[in-house]
Amino acid sequence: PLEIEIHPGEAEVISLAKEKGIETVLIDDAKARVVCETVGLRPIGTLGVMLRAVKDHMLSFNEFLSTLEDMVSAGFYLKEDVYMRAVREAQNLVDNQSRS
Repeated sequence: PLEIEIHPGEAEVISLAKEKGIETVLIDDAKARVVCETVGLRPIGTLGVMLRAVKDHMLSFNEFLSTLEDMVSAGFYLKEDVYMRAVREAQNLVDNQSRS
């Protein structure tokens, strides 16, 4: 069996989700996301939640950018390509909304 070391808190989230029959879990760590998928859970990260908020008109593009900047400034780690992909996705969501 493949062993992937993850933080005990993330392991507990995964265990509790399986125990309670919860299908989707909020997890950002890449290794923990792999574990989620391996055990049949659907991980969603903070960026996924924020993008869903843009899609559902709960955050404007400017609010998305401002929140993202605040998170990064506070120590939330994002690779540059992930950051840029999230910004493009948020812009695409807004552009698609304005065309509808």
